Amino acid sequence: MSKILEQGTVFNDIECLHQAVTESGLTAICTDNYSMVTMEGYTEQFQAELGIRKANFREVTGQFTYGDLGFSRTEDGSFKLTADDILVRSSAFGTFYDAFSVKYAEKKYVKDMFQQGFALSSSVAQTDGSVHLEFAEIGLG
Repeated sequence: MSKILEQGTVFNDIECLHQAVTESGLTAICTDNYSMVTMEGYTEQFQAELGIRKANFREVTGQFTYGDLGFSRTEDGSFKLTADDILVRSSAFGTFYDAFSVKYAEKKYVKDMFQQGFALSSSVAQTDGSVHLEFAEIGLG
């Protein structure tokens, strides 16, 4: 029987998380200010700042899930993933999650570099799944 599983993540930026969701082809369920939205688990509802409906996840990834997926902030500032335990423990989800994590990391790194005065000048996907990023200093004049 399926149940809701909460799993910690290293994600700590909601905007980068939102971008990773949409760039993965998924539709993010959220409000403009990322207040809590109600998501449907297998047998119960749960709250999340950013969610993905199970039908959308299934359509985009081809993976079955009994409930929606959601991300909510924890006390340490990171986000936990709430999802169907059967889905999260599958190898197919592991492959999806690895690629999703790469998208998140790229978005977060680009944002951090911009805050330090550098803009992304090129992004090239590598055959191993990684991404080569090049930055240029933002001119002041």
